[in-house]
Amino acid sequence: MPREWARRSPNNCSATRRPAGAPGRAGLHHRHWRRSDPAQPRRGPILQPFETPVKASISHLARIRTGRAHDAVILDRQFRCNQGSFLNDAERLLLDHAPDGIFWTRRDGSFEYVNQAAAAMLGYSREALLNLRIFDIDTAMDAQLWDAHWKSTAPRESVTLERRHRRADGTDFPVEVIVRHLQQNGVAVHFSFVRDLTQQQHLEAARRSRNQYLQALFVDSPMPQFIVDPESMTLTDANRAAHAFYGYAELRGMALSRINTLSPEQIRQEMERARIGAQGFFCFRHRMANGEIRPVHVFSGPIEHDGRQLLHSTIEDVSAIQEAREALEGYRDLVERLPIGVYRATLGGDGVFLSVNPAMCAIFDADSETELVGHRAAEFYARPEQRAEFSQRVQTAGEARREIVEARTCTGRPIWIALSSRTTTLDEGSTIIEGAVEDITDLHQTQQKLEQAFAQFAHAVGAAPIPIILFRADGRIEEINRAWLDLTGYRREEIPTVQEWTRLAYGERQAAVLDGIARLRQIHGLVEEGDFEIRCKDGSTRIWAFRSAPLEPDDSPDRLLISTATDITGARASEARMRQAEAVIESANEGITITGPDRSIERVNPAFTRITGYAESEVLGKNPRILSSGRQDASFYRRMWNSIDQRGHWQGEIWNRRKNGEIYPEWLSISAVHDTDGRLVNYAAVFTNLTELKASETRLDYLQRKDVLTGLDNRTMFLRQIDLAIKSPAHSRNPLTVLLCGVDRFQRINASLGYPAGDRVLRRIGQRLSRISGTHRIARVAGDQFALLLRSTQADKTTRRALGAIQNSVARDIKLAQLPPIPISISIGIARHPNDGDTAETLLGNAETAMVRAKLERRGGSAFFSPEENQNAHRLLLLETDLRRAIEARELTVFYQPIVRLRDRRIVGAEALARWHSAARGHVPPDVFIPLAEETGLIWPLTQILLERAAVEALQMRQRFGSEFRLAFNFSALQLDDPGFAEQVFARLAAAGLPRDAFEMELTESTMMSQDKRASEMLVQLRNGGIRLSIDDFGTGFSSLAYLHQLKAHSLKIDQRFIAQLGDDPAGEQITESIIAMAHALGMQVIAEGVETELQRDRLDALNCEYAQGYLFSPPRPFDEFMQL
Repeated sequence: MPREWARRSPNNCSATRRPAGAPGRAGLHHRHWRRSDPAQPRRGPILQPFETPVKASISHLARIRTGRAHDAVILDRQFRCNQGSFLNDAERLLLDHAPDGIFWTRRDGSFEYVNQAAAAMLGYSREALLNLRIFDIDTAMDAQLWDAHWKSTAPRESVTLERRHRRADGTDFPVEVIVRHLQQNGVAVHFSFVRDLTQQQHLEAARRSRNQYLQALFVDSPMPQFIVDPESMTLTDANRAAHAFYGYAELRGMALSRINTLSPEQIRQEMERARIGAQGFFCFRHRMANGEIRPVHVFSGPIEHDGRQLLHSTIEDVSAIQEAREALEGYRDLVERLPIGVYRATLGGDGVFLSVNPAMCAIFDADSETELVGHRAAEFYARPEQRAEFSQRVQTAGEARREIVEARTCTGRPIWIALSSRTTTLDEGSTIIEGAVEDITDLHQTQQKLEQAFAQFAHAVGAAPIPIILFRADGRIEEINRAWLDLTGYRREEIPTVQEWTRLAYGERQAAVLDGIARLRQIHGLVEEGDFEIRCKDGSTRIWAFRSAPLEPDDSPDRLLISTATDITGARASEARMRQAEAVIESANEGITITGPDRSIERVNPAFTRITGYAESEVLGKNPRILSSGRQDASFYRRMWNSIDQRGHWQGEIWNRRKNGEIYPEWLSISAVHDTDGRLVNYAAVFTNLTELKASETRLDYLQRKDVLTGLDNRTMFLRQIDLAIKSPAHSRNPLTVLLCGVDRFQRINASLGYPAGDRVLRRIGQRLSRISGTHRIARVAGDQFALLLRSTQADKTTRRALGAIQNSVARDIKLAQLPPIPISISIGIARHPNDGDTAETLLGNAETAMVRAKLERRGGSAFFSPEENQNAHRLLLLETDLRRAIEARELTVFYQPIVRLRDRRIVGAEALARWHSAARGHVPPDVFIPLAEETGLIWPLTQILLERAAVEALQMRQRFGSEFRLAFNFSALQLDDPGFAEQVFARLAAAGLPRDAFEMELTESTMMSQDKRASEMLVQLRNGGIRLSIDDFGTGFSSLAYLHQLKAHSLKIDQRFIAQLGDDPAGEQITESIIAMAHALGMQVIAEGVETELQRDRLDALNCEYAQGYLFSPPRPFDEFMQL
């Protein structure tokens, strides 16, 4: 095509193409220009101009993506000029290679035009896609909806939609569609730009997850936490739990001396101990907002933030523990001063007293504890055998309640006592009896007198207003009074015995109740049996409290007993409701205020005190207006009370003032309370403190914009800034350049020094980048990646200056406390607008592609983006995706090449070799996917599945070829940086049952020679653990004899290039002979690789080479074939 040309349309709309470099409004990207004119230089002008509006329309079409409405007018005019020819060659070239999908859709839903990106996005060829309609790719589109959409889209108007499209393979994905309705000689089409939103939605989900994680670590932690500046002795941050615990509206900026009761100097000394790590646990007394002093345990340690050393403290309230300790001491004192006897004794009839209190001594006429302690308890029973029976009952039931026993004192004086006891288990595991003894001698004598009057009492039972029953010990009922029958609804003849009564009243619980009644035969006094639920004849239930007592002192089967009952059904229900209401008020997190009809405060809950700072005693009898902040005027309160008086309720947001003067927001709900007669008795107000909610909203906004670790912009904010810069009117005068800086080998820093050290390195790099002048914006966009946005009229000069500043000022050693200097290397990718992309995502993605190329070519260097690199990156990305799936599906297999002992030609080992046969790609060579696995971090999961399989199969090979069989397995040098690598290898071998001395780890000569101290220590750990070490490809690197001697490898493999020279090159044969002699001198065995001829085999045997492998013996084979050798 000529460099200058002209064409005129039927409407006399002309278009001319000027020579390269001529000024103009729009043009082709240099990639497309080279297709038209191969002579055009690669580094020539990147914009080739058009004068005609038809040609310029293509750039305007692209800018519809930016949302500029005025471009629509130009676009409509330019399409009318074409008069039936939608595109010329140049325009079609631009649209064909646009990065986003482009569709021209007719009224019937068929496609007039689609570009390459559209076809690739959906997985069709362009020809196949043109044969489809919009309904085939839009999962929710039908003819009726399309017709409505067509009619609703006005000319000269762009519409942005989010839809879901369906690929050729049936999967659907989210897209953004920008639609424009255009007319062409009376023919209407929809011009659409379509962009895949899948990655964007994944990024948004990841951001939400990260924010929730950070929120849970500190803000939402239930333990009070705060950050302290040891220099100013002030709080720089505190979580919600800390604010709730201390009762302050705001702790940030507060002096620590306001909380800690120590003097400022003492506080400073304790903080210094925490800062240097000398002490991390402290016992303090802290002051709450209401003035209360509480004992606390503080766990404190140093942290780094923004270059400052701060202290992170977690607080534990131990006031309850201290109160329990004080209560225990009080209990001990109380026991000593009790008027009733308290004792501990061992079990059984021969059980002895272990301890007694003074009252116990007084009851038994003992002058001191020694007259009881150590003596058998049975000695003090009137009937000593009763002690064994009593002990057995306590052991069986777990307790005995007020059993009446006749006893003898130390002086022989007879007494009657009431025993209440229970079993308890001591710390060492032994079980004893502990109980209380009450002297009831006078009471017992009185009861005897009362029994004489029983006959006078019996006739009054029937007329008693409470339920009463008289029954014999064998269960016969002598009398049930009228109150009992009336309340239960049963007739007297229906309950002749206690057994029948319990069946009717207790149902399935009858057996347990009868057991309790049976124990009444042994009682000698009144027994509070407790509360029982009984069933009446009509099916209703009542709660009765029973009290029982014997009316006769003997234990005969005819012994008469009496039980009385009190109906407490209503009382228990009322008590339950009151307890529930009280628990709700006391435990509520919301503040609760109850006033009288005159609006004077009658009751507040603990949350009210915690939120406002006022104790209940300070507000009782006062009007709630003492909390007024003054932000609401009198008319506001009039409207509020009018709503309460008219509707009985009001709620809304209001600002009140705490006792300390602080103003805070709250959500307040007030209700009027009336009695059953409709009289107003109370107002109840419930309010929630909104301070922390509003603070959380502010914090969330920060997290959405900033990177928490460095304080720089995050990826989302950086992309937003690029978009704003692109849309800025000053954009044409100040071209944009994006630099993406990747920290080289940052994973090694994390692996060797730990993640805290890695975080400190990233913060230091961020600080250094912030000091580079001329930078419009800096952000941390990924784990170890930082991005810079440059805007300048002199783009090249500014870029060179920034690159130099990064390499000179940022890529320097970083020194951290107690660590050796850390070398820093930065690889930089460069992308410019609009050459390398017209959207923020494209620019940043292309800069990342260029950065990856810089890392591959020369770490610490820089590279400009090129389209070819983008295609290569895309190819590698697809290969990485397939490799991940192959690893998950265990698609990779292991082949084995035998290692033969030359002196007897026996197979004594095998080298495990990774093989990948992809269903989609076919055979993928190891030299393709192994380096990719190392670069993407997939090397360990790949190695793991291959090692697990190889170890299991090697165990079967040992059974087939003998116990001297060894498996040789290659590892990546990167895995030596993992501190847990050796233990992982040991664990895999142990799981398969393969002995360690049957496993040989192979590393290339250059890999072993280039390892640092940490990797060398890892090799020593593996060797000391029983793993054999082998040096692979020996002769291709530069070995140190001293290091080889120190490493003490078991064997080395001579590279196949030397083996190939045997018999042809005397010099090569001498080198091989020297390698074998050196290996033997260092105590290593020798394996020759790549043996393909019998001559090579015989020469190696003559040179005293022990082992060989190669195609002469066998190519690599799958396991089943290998076992047939």
